[in-house]
Amino acid sequence: MRKLLLILAAALAATGAFAQSPAARQAAADPSERSTGNGYQLPPKDIADLLLAPPTPAVSIDRKGEWMLLGSRNSYPSVEELAQPELRIAGLRFNPDNFALSRQNFINGFTIKHLKSNKEYPVSGLPTPLRAGNISWSPTQDHIAFTNTTNKEVDLYVIDLATKKATRINRAPLNTITGGAFRWLDDKTLLYKTIIKPASAAPPKQLTPSGPTIQENLGKQAPSATFEDLIKTPYDEALFAFYGQSQLVKNSAGAEIPLGKPAIYLSFEPSPDKKYILLRTAHTPFSYLVPASRFPLDSGLMRRKMEFHDAVYELPAPFTAEPKELFRTKLRFTTAIWGNDSIALITEVLRGKQTQQLLRYNPSTGATTLLIERNTTDAYSDPGFPVLTRNKYDEPVLTTTDNGKNLLLNNLTGSSPRGDLPFLAKFNLAAKQNEIIWRSPEGSFEFISEVIDADKGILLSRRETQKDPPNYYLKVLDKPGQDKAVTTFKDPYPQLAGISREKIGYNRADGVHLTGDLYLPKGYDPQKDGPLPVIIWAYPREFNSATDAAQVRGSQNHFTTINWGSPVFWVTQGYAILDNAEMPIVSTDSSKKPNDDFVHQLTLNAQAAIQKLSAMGVGDSNRVAVGGHSYGAFMTVNLLAHTKLFKAGIARSGAYNRTLTPFGFQNEDRTYWQDPQLYYDMSPFNFADKITTPLLMVHGEMDDNSGTFPIQSERLYNAIKGHGGTVRFIVLPYEAHGYRGRENLLHLLYEENAWLDKYVKHTTKTTTDNATRAF
Repeated sequence: MRKLLLILAAALAATGAFAQSPAARQAAADPSERSTGNGYQLPPKDIADLLLAPPTPAVSIDRKGEWMLLGSRNSYPSVEELAQPELRIAGLRFNPDNFALSRQNFINGFTIKHLKSNKEYPVSGLPTPLRAGNISWSPTQDHIAFTNTTNKEVDLYVIDLATKKATRINRAPLNTITGGAFRWLDDKTLLYKTIIKPASAAPPKQLTPSGPTIQENLGKQAPSATFEDLIKTPYDEALFAFYGQSQLVKNSAGAEIPLGKPAIYLSFEPSPDKKYILLRTAHTPFSYLVPASRFPLDSGLMRRKMEFHDAVYELPAPFTAEPKELFRTKLRFTTAIWGNDSIALITEVLRGKQTQQLLRYNPSTGATTLLIERNTTDAYSDPGFPVLTRNKYDEPVLTTTDNGKNLLLNNLTGSSPRGDLPFLAKFNLAAKQNEIIWRSPEGSFEFISEVIDADKGILLSRRETQKDPPNYYLKVLDKPGQDKAVTTFKDPYPQLAGISREKIGYNRADGVHLTGDLYLPKGYDPQKDGPLPVIIWAYPREFNSATDAAQVRGSQNHFTTINWGSPVFWVTQGYAILDNAEMPIVSTDSSKKPNDDFVHQLTLNAQAAIQKLSAMGVGDSNRVAVGGHSYGAFMTVNLLAHTKLFKAGIARSGAYNRTLTPFGFQNEDRTYWQDPQLYYDMSPFNFADKITTPLLMVHGEMDDNSGTFPIQSERLYNAIKGHGGTVRFIVLPYEAHGYRGRENLLHLLYEENAWLDKYVKHTTKTTTDNATRAF
């Protein structure tokens, strides 16, 4: 028997059954450079339980304030769900099997609640399994429509509030790839797009292409951002033409009536009187430079100095006359919100200058009046957004009060020196001033989620405190203290009971005031327990004004909620967490732009945060980690390349070589060719030889964000490795810029926890104060 086993072993080895895996062969060749993949791992139980806690149900309320739809959701889909078929074309990601966008967050259960009686009712007739989205109330608020996405098609259902029953109304499967799933025309009629041919009829890919892929530019300047998932080949064009094409139909009482001919409909908008439909369609030749949402491409010269950048026209029915110009905007036109015959609100912005203007346009006279001009980084000056109401055509229009003298504005943030305190205000059109008529009381964070009746002051609010999870309340403005709770959601995070949270303030060396959210473990006593290992998590922002940069943002009265990207998980593991640590990059004088001093100001911000925590006695300045996602990852690697302030870093899905985003990035509007030195200095890739602090890098395999291509992390990893740095690189399968797969997220938290424990928590303490050390 022993001889037989030896012969069998030799035979298996000869056929490769006993051959080493690539990782094992690599480890044998070079133990310092090896793959350490051992399959998916789990973080500590408290961290895993926090991640997988059931999320609070989604809430949708009718405009009458009578009924509420509650939608239950899964925490995160499995990686297997993310691995469903996916095409990435024209800036879209969709499942070719069901003509729907991929990676959606679905509702998996519905409950209807009557607000006055507080009774809840189940909904019958729901498909199994339920994967609902695109929830929309009918004009009379008596029905609720939603899409249900299966592996093979998208269907349209309608819930009848009278019977609490859902019924499928479509016959042909819907096509939702280009967005705009459906629209109500009236309480019994809906518009939607259906597929033309089944997925099996998609054009096959030929092994031999018909020719090379060719692009050209004939002397026209057309700079563009570094978008991902673009059309790259003629075959991509053929696929986009096939999957994007749909038939617009009108469904009335269950009968589907085709409207017009099949086309690639990017949007469809019924006129207020429902006599016309405004259609936006895509046609060949398709752009290889921008996603479908940006067809067609403008000149790309938005940064040129000119008196007016955009013009808005009108074309009255029956659309046979020449278009008439309504107004021009000096900045870039963004939105027009219509009211009555004497008012519309026009918003225009110039992102590079951080400038926003709000103007009143009078449709009767054609006159425009500037109401507000503000810096978009000045949080305290934000007046809020207009409250909308429905007119006789069931179209959203501006809400005015006091015979048209005031607009009603709702500010969901309400930034102030005392922290965020959302408010509801009347904006006087003549005086151009806001009068706050309700504001969140201090000690809580409450905002108005719905104005049910502006005349009677009936509102729906969402309120939370540090100890109380968010819940919804019906309130009447002239009856303070008589709010009625309409939900009773419980605390989903018992593991966080007893932790402390405080918004702290401190100054950096040049006097700019900073803030951050400090979390400390349950039962922690700095006198008894001493300073803790620290995690600083941040995302830098540019400011043209030091005053704006110093403003207080956020509120310490928020209930602590956890998502996959939060650093707060580690407060359960004995760390002090400084989340949302302000990292402003400020223009030092009018002749310079914020990024001219990027690295130096990052260093000032980081030093100030570490020194503050050390002075409080809660943070060990010799055991500090820094981390961030996207631009926060870019920040993290720059700090490791240019300082010795940290013991470790975590960088997720960042861009590290700015020459790969040569036409600007974030709010930087200078191109690489205008200032190559700036691009060099801000790229931590160019200083990879200086990165000796242990760095954990993570990237989604299928990142869909502009500029943060996975190759950014791949090349930085190789650069650090090539210079002998300590670095670990995790690629999460099937993940985009934001991560979603349950197994991937659990493993991500495992990796981050192990990295922090090894290089921060259990590192040998030194006597040098890291808060003062930098290159």
